[in-house]
Amino acid sequence: MASRGRPSSSWLRGLRLEELQGLHAQLLLAVVETHGVQAAMHLIGSSLQWLALASAANARPPAPDSRHAHGQLMEHGLRWHERRWHAALCKALCLNDPWVDGDWSTLSYQRALRRCWDQIRRRWVNDDLLICWERQPFAHGSMRQCHRMKATRQGWKRPLYLLGKRYFNEAASIAALEADVRMQMRAKEYGTRYSREAGVPKSVDFVQAFMIHVIDEGPVPPVFASEAFIEGEFVKHSSNSG
Repeated sequence: MASRGRPSSSWLRGLRLEELQGLHAQLLLAVVETHGVQAAMHLIGSSLQWLALASAANARPPAPDSRHAHGQLMEHGLRWHERRWHAALCKALCLNDPWVDGDWSTLSYQRALRRCWDQIRRRWVNDDLLICWERQPFAHGSMRQCHRMKATRQGWKRPLYLLGKRYFNEAASIAALEADVRMQMRAKEYGTRYSREAGVPKSVDFVQAFMIHVIDEGPVPPVFASEAFIEGEFVKHSSNSG
């Protein structure tokens, strides 16, 4: 089940319905935890639209003069969706530990409160996590420093890899971090609205941000604005100064 090779169609077709449902649930959970509930709903909606198209095509074959073009369109759609599902499945099941260089054996998991901003209902939604984080920041800017974190909870088979950001000025940190999270979730909402429009050249999305309050850490628990770690090289086009 956790093979590092690329899953093939024959491998998926060989699974029982219960196993496919389990993989589907793991995939959606990974999308929710990494990109948010709206992204998971968008993924489900896209899949349902494709299924409806495929079902309609099977029920009403195209006219003889357009059968070849329609067949090519359906075959292209199948390959495109298959590639996307395979890529998402590989990332969900075969992600290597990006932080094997860290000495995580000396760190322990601590109780933490995760607070997610619901942009639709305009309120915070809380749940509990276990957080393991490096005390020494690995990067910093002019206003904030960034820590590497791992999050888990009972029943999870692997941790989430997170980035935790906090301001140098602890006194004003919580209010500023909450404002950062709300702003990013509003940007995510705008990106989702834009991507739903027909004919957009590229979809736009923002990584889900949330608050992390580490409970088991001294008399003043540290607070972070966190988001999922995305591996790769990035180019920063703007900064706090323009």
